[in-house]
Amino acid sequence: GSTFTMRLPMSISILDSFSFVCAEQTFAVPVSVVDEIVDLESSRIVRTPAPQQEELSDAPSLRLLQRRSEAIPLFSLASLLKLMSLPHAGTKALIIRPQAQAFAFAIDRVLGQQEIVVRPLEDPLVKVLSREETRLEQMALTIV
Repeated sequence: GSTFTMRLPMSISILDSFSFVCAEQTFAVPVSVVDEIVDLESSRIVRTPAPQQEELSDAPSLRLLQRRSEAIPLFSLASLLKLMSLPHAGTKALIIRPQAQAFAFAIDRVLGQQEIVVRPLEDPLVKVLSREETRLEQMALTIV
């Protein structure tokens, strides 16, 4: 008889996302985790004093974004990811609220909302094991 081999992904998801640019790289984040996207205005940003302890003297001061009646910690996404950013970078803030506390991440610009297809990455170890299993099966068929 004939043998057909069909390879299908284990799982594929279609996800609503916001795509944005930070340090000239494109990123996407699920719409479900985004609380709001706002313009970063210098009048709404508050800098906290730098730490006084000697071991923390190199640490930058924390920035807070005033939003309605709360102050939200504001982080530079480019700095967190150790990306080279331009001097005028960080004109928007992506606000997420994973639990009760909100966080804001400075980004360069929003590209828009879109659906993206998410599929699992191939695991090289699984690929190696499956090749070895195939060889063992072929050897078993040869012996029989």
